[in-house]
Amino acid sequence: MTAISATRVVRETNFSGVSPSARGKVRDIYDLGDRLLLVATDRLSAFDVVMPTPIPDKGRVLTQLSLFWFNLLRDVMPNHVLTATEFPAPFDKHLDELAGRSMIVRKTHPLPIECVARGYLSGSGWKEYKANGSVCGIKLPSGLRESDRLPEPIFTPATKAVSGHDENISFERAAEIIGDVEIQQAARGLLTGSFTNPHAPSTARSTTFSIILRFGPSHHDEIRLRQTPRSHPMRSGLTFLSTLICQFIIGKKQPQCVLHFFCLI
Repeated sequence: MTAISATRVVRETNFSGVSPSARGKVRDIYDLGDRLLLVATDRLSAFDVVMPTPIPDKGRVLTQLSLFWFNLLRDVMPNHVLTATEFPAPFDKHLDELAGRSMIVRKTHPLPIECVARGYLSGSGWKEYKANGSVCGIKLPSGLRESDRLPEPIFTPATKAVSGHDENISFERAAEIIGDVEIQQAARGLLTGSFTNPHAPSTARSTTFSIILRFGPSHHDEIRLRQTPRSHPMRSGLTFLSTLICQFIIGKKQPQCVLHFFCLI
């Protein structure tokens, strides 16, 4: 993260003569035609509720974490980031407010599913395996134990639930929801490849139980990464490295980095 002087807390952005096309729980979004300006504010979201007290510079921390992973994974999969330092008029007059917390991205259409890849048998995958010996319709070898490493990464998509929990679904069902099997195949290849690609960080290949990525095709139907895996621990099933070294026991549920009080995103 580059050195950026601290400024006032940014609860929301208000630029003269222009209004955001949408305000999410954390980000303010400005429509620039075929691009979007994403501004990560300091709003704090937890359990789908925006807390009344923002956290100074939280938006900058979130943006820099995202940029770090987008850059690290750029040789593994394309992403939607165009620039995080140059902004068109009239936003160029507000660099003090935008610096470090904003990025210009290609406009994409989010896939209406959760794209999940698993390297180990854990969580909802373990529950499904115990019931029928498969995960998301993928038959697995018999006799596996909880937290066993899988012979190879598997693609296990899930629904995006409006309320309640997401539901694991088969590749075929995911393709039906998306409406394009080729796009679904591309997302599957990119995601499972993040475990085995030599350019991917070693943690993605050896210490990650599962990865959830958000993809979206551009107007050319090119799949691009829209959200990075580790800007928030719930976006990836990372387990503590000390646990892997000292306490990892196959047959048990492993401690994960999801014991957090509030969500960054």
